[in-house]
Amino acid sequence: MPGIYRYSIDNLLREVESCAKLGLMSFDLFPNIEESLKDKYATESHRDGSLYLRAISEVKKNFPEVCVVTDVAMDPYSSDGHDGLVENGEILNDETLEILGKMALAHAQAGADIIAPSDMMDGRVGYIRKVLDDNQFSNVSIMSYTAKYASAFYGPFRDALNSAPKHGDKKTYQMNPANQREALIEARLDEQEGADFLMVKPALSYLDVIKLLKDNGVVISAGHSNATFAEAVTGYENGITTTTHLFNAMSPIHHRDTGLPGAVYLSKDVFASIIADGIHVDFNALKISKKIMQERLFLITDAVEENKEGAYIHVKKEDRFTLPNGILSGSKLTLLKAVQNCVEHAEIALDEALRMASTYPAQVMDLSSRGKIEAGCKANLTIFSEDYQPEYTVLNGEVLRFKN
Repeated sequence: MPGIYRYSIDNLLREVESCAKLGLMSFDLFPNIEESLKDKYATESHRDGSLYLRAISEVKKNFPEVCVVTDVAMDPYSSDGHDGLVENGEILNDETLEILGKMALAHAQAGADIIAPSDMMDGRVGYIRKVLDDNQFSNVSIMSYTAKYASAFYGPFRDALNSAPKHGDKKTYQMNPANQREALIEARLDEQEGADFLMVKPALSYLDVIKLLKDNGVVISAGHSNATFAEAVTGYENGITTTTHLFNAMSPIHHRDTGLPGAVYLSKDVFASIIADGIHVDFNALKISKKIMQERLFLITDAVEENKEGAYIHVKKEDRFTLPNGILSGSKLTLLKAVQNCVEHAEIALDEALRMASTYPAQVMDLSSRGKIEAGCKANLTIFSEDYQPEYTVLNGEVLRFKN
């Protein structure tokens, strides 16, 4: 494929460095394994010193601020080319889980931030979650390939990894495109088993599945998307109900297309959060967004703490946090300060700014009984002064006083 390359570890590090300088801070790594190292049990996937584990370790050692996502499946390492253990022409689901657990643990030990099981074995999210938690890796997230449909789109990827099945196909464990109900079942199971992210793949071909998940209570959100205006509108028409971090320091010359905010404005039903600190989003943009979106706009802080290690290193500045290279990485904003900024810089009435911090986000999560001071509703309270200094909170019925 033109412009697509396999990288040795030294060249991978140069590529990561180049991308990080552009502000691209997350990397999903996939291995191309020599045929002689493949076997029935995919032992190369968790062998100490293997290519993939060395790559993960070297990326994290040289660029501790980046987020590394790793693929958990047997097919790149299996002599059969399947995502599960093969015995007499059948995929052994439960026996595969032990191999996936070893693989996930090895990835976490090498420095992975997010484990992404793409195998489609039943029960693997819960199994991997337990293995990680039992080995003190509860901070490692799981991004599950929840609804992965059998598709010819995967051909170029399998060619790049040399991982196509040696016999048969993957239709007994990847999903049937005609079966929507299974996607809903899988989403509920993965959620219950501890997945942090749910993926529908291929996404653009299965917008009907995204809509089905939305219609059944799964909150679908568009994040820092490179979607064009037309693509964003199509997504919203098919079930995406929320957009995170409207604008979020998006400049006209940037690695993301600027079509998403316009599509949010056009929609009459899509909610969006906004960081009202005057840094991530100019206060004039906040004022315009509020006038257009009204109750569909709600507040979020994107606040972080100073951090010297892990997926993101946050360096504390006067009014913000940045990555070591100076790129904006988070805010020092409190929700009360966001309310104050709305009032003082965006001409939003105080009562409406408070609803943006309470009632509206509750509506997004279908928790309309929260965030209101009414009989039968649940709301923890903050009592603050005229200059927006917190004085008391009421938390689960207990009154707490702030220290001066």
